[in-house]
Amino acid sequence: NGIMDKVENFEIELDISQQNAVYDYVRMDEIQKRADQEWDMSSFRGRGTTSGISKENENDLIRIKMMDNSIMDTRFLEKKVKVKEDSSDTGSTGSDDLIFGNIDEEREGMFLPRRLLPVYHPGDTVRGHVDLHLNSEVPADALQVAFVGQVTMNIRMYHQHGYYDDTRHEEFVKEKTILWEKASDKDTAPADTFSLLGVSSGEPQRSRVLPAGKHRFSFEFHIPSDAPPTVPPLYISTTNYAHLVWRLKAKIVTGSFFKCKNITTHRGILLRTDLDIATNPENLTSISTEEELDTGLLWNSGKITCKATVGQAGHIRGEPVNLTLELNNSSGGNINRVEAFVRCHGKARLSESKLSCSLKINLKTTKVIMEDIKSNSYEVFRRTIPWDFKESSADGNLLPVGHLEESKMLDVNYEVTIKIKRKGLHRNFELCVPLEIGTVNSAVSAEAFDT
Repeated sequence: NGIMDKVENFEIELDISQQNAVYDYVRMDEIQKRADQEWDMSSFRGRGTTSGISKENENDLIRIKMMDNSIMDTRFLEKKVKVKEDSSDTGSTGSDDLIFGNIDEEREGMFLPRRLLPVYHPGDTVRGHVDLHLNSEVPADALQVAFVGQVTMNIRMYHQHGYYDDTRHEEFVKEKTILWEKASDKDTAPADTFSLLGVSSGEPQRSRVLPAGKHRFSFEFHIPSDAPPTVPPLYISTTNYAHLVWRLKAKIVTGSFFKCKNITTHRGILLRTDLDIATNPENLTSISTEEELDTGLLWNSGKITCKATVGQAGHIRGEPVNLTLELNNSSGGNINRVEAFVRCHGKARLSESKLSCSLKINLKTTKVIMEDIKSNSYEVFRRTIPWDFKESSADGNLLPVGHLEESKMLDVNYEVTIKIKRKGLHRNFELCVPLEIGTVNSAVSAEAFDT
């Protein structure tokens, strides 16, 4: 722990004065800045912690853990600056794997908690600074900060001698700024110590060691105008994963063998893009799917006909989906159960090739259940399917819109799925109504303006 003991605080702090929203992925809600007012940082106090989540609530804990890992994507043997932020006496998990810096009581309420992500858009500029507080000088090669936007995917491959992890990246942005570097023998009269407090971005500072004390380095990165949005983990597993993350990573490079003494700290952002479903007129019309199935394994006992209709093919992410289900049970037996849910499905591939190894994306909302449809009956059900993916350990507010055309490794689609369960069916009776998911509907806004 030699070098770690010398680090009192190592933080990436963002300038969010120009951002209008912050997303809390623990509570799955968005905090809006009031018009013509500055952020009140003390209002974030108590957020970003899992202390209020019961151990029995596995779906939420897994969802948060997966988001933590996507932001904390640390390379082999690098050390993360972290402290425990949860205590077991509150019924929490006792997790210490996200708090990246030593936030003491005096500093709490002054900075944004780590699980609160500032909302940015393509074309924005990310500004901030790296705070470094050292108890004593640190011999190092460099101090750097990187800005990364990339798809990260991992598949664990098993073989007769064990396994290995095949991890791939699809990079959209990867920029790095050297904030400080060790002075070389050629430097004339390099300073042994100096004050770094308030150092602006530009040429890296140089000295023989990172001196003790409080230091601050400014940085600035630009988000491309065609940047794809943040995508949360789409495959829920402890060994396999696929996500698209935007984050900053500061690192003290020690130059040690295998990088085992490098020290890192992270900060995530939420990159959001808008998609107007009204750009395609077909999205504003209703869409239906109808199917008929003979019943009976050895002989025909009648037919079941089902027609599913969604009021509009285009749908706004986060809003419930209205479904009309017409069910004609002309068979001799009762239908035991009908399930309806929204499904996010697709593939995450290790490369651009359609034939490469892949993970199957399959996230489902809470199911709407209809039971005991009598034989020789005709029923019409009108149900509302909530946009709630908690049972799949996913945050529906962050799921991608459109089909992620910007990525060659991720494919995503949406549909309403209806499953009919009855004894004696020779195959599964399942209907799918495709959906186009967006963030806004300008046609509704135009109608409201006209009125």
